[in-house]
Amino acid sequence: MAACPETGEKSSLVLPYVNIDTIQIFLDKVSEDFSDYFIFMQVDGASWHTSEKLNKPENIRFVYQPSSSPEVNPTENVWDYIKENDFRNKCFSSMERVEDQLCRSLEKLRKAPDTLKSIAACSHLNNLCFKRKFSINIIRPCLNMILKGYFS
Repeated sequence: MAACPETGEKSSLVLPYVNIDTIQIFLDKVSEDFSDYFIFMQVDGASWHTSEKLNKPENIRFVYQPSSSPEVNPTENVWDYIKENDFRNKCFSSMERVEDQLCRSLEKLRKAPDTLKSIAACSHLNNLCFKRKFSINIIRPCLNMILKGYFS
């Protein structure tokens, strides 16, 4: 999932696993969903984010977060919110039921952009806000990370 903390918009897919092929599908979808924007997307160092085989769309640039620091990625707050509000103390009879619940959770957030903005807001990134038509701010980049070479 990619979320814009400024507008509360999101783009998401529920896929069976994560690898270079599925990340490519996701990036192409985000690029299409936000085709009027230039996107800075904060990502970790997973091999599917760093692979030379990945063909990043023209309107997407990655901002690499430091190793072992999911707390600096506001999208992690969204996953915590979903787990706490829609999965806590629940048992599911199958993976299909888990996927159904996840889809309902994501749809609920799509219909509540103010909630998504609140969850995805990250005070240490708030000063770096690029305006519409230039950046979707999927995850607003931290200037220090750009200067230190985490940007590509």
